[in-house]
Amino acid sequence: RLYTVTFGDSGRGKITATDSSGKTIKSGDKVRTGSVITLKAVPGTEFLLSSWNKPLSGTSTTVKYKVTKDTKFSAKYKKQIIVAKAKAKGKKKAKISWSKVPGATRYVVYFIPCSEGDNFKVVATTKGSVTKYTKKKLKANTPYKFRVEAQKKVNGKFVTIAISDSSHFVTKAKKFTNTKKLKVNKTNVSLAKGKTFKLKVKTKKIKSKLKLLDHVETLRYLTDDTNVATVSASGVITAKGSGKCKIYVESTNGLWKVVNVTVK
Repeated sequence: RLYTVTFGDSGRGKITATDSSGKTIKSGDKVRTGSVITLKAVPGTEFLLSSWNKPLSGTSTTVKYKVTKDTKFSAKYKKQIIVAKAKAKGKKKAKISWSKVPGATRYVVYFIPCSEGDNFKVVATTKGSVTKYTKKKLKANTPYKFRVEAQKKVNGKFVTIAISDSSHFVTKAKKFTNTKKLKVNKTNVSLAKGKTFKLKVKTKKIKSKLKLLDHVETLRYLTDDTNVATVSASGVITAKGSGKCKIYVESTNGLWKVVNVTVK
């Protein structure tokens, strides 16, 4: 007896399959009952496999399955996240560092004074093993912003796999200061589907009597998997579907905290 196998497409990745002889199986093809096929989840350039949907499970990109009926295979994908922070070193220097992105061949650092709009300039390119850079020759009492882009070399060309949000900081100043520390009310959250949880975040400033930069948000929130949970601009987490994801809380200058979310 023959059964039909089909592959779902989420727009974030695709599924490929082969039979025991290595022959490619396409969505809609028929295979004999009892055939063992090998399926591979291939995430898009900016995504990672989050989990397989039933009848499969787990997070391994390659799995085997014995076909005994018409079956549709699909998978969930999560976004590659990169977060970047800055620490002003006196009047004229700043240390920029960022989170490591799996598969990145290199990182590109973009930088510009906040007063000059969004025409970012490349100031550094580092190897995939390097996650820090020191920017020199800055001006005192000046707000700057930056972002970091993770790139992967594919077929001889570099493609973007993750881009950080723009973070802002100020060099030594009389009116403004930067965030020194973040504290969240909970770093592990477990929710049932449809339920919510409000993150409460406290910020500690380097100089308590000075203000944080006021032309950007004091806090930003993002999730690496909207299939599992979303997060609002005010820090409200909403459980969407079973699985695990990470919520990132970022300060103006890019300091970050990670909240692990499990949805049952």
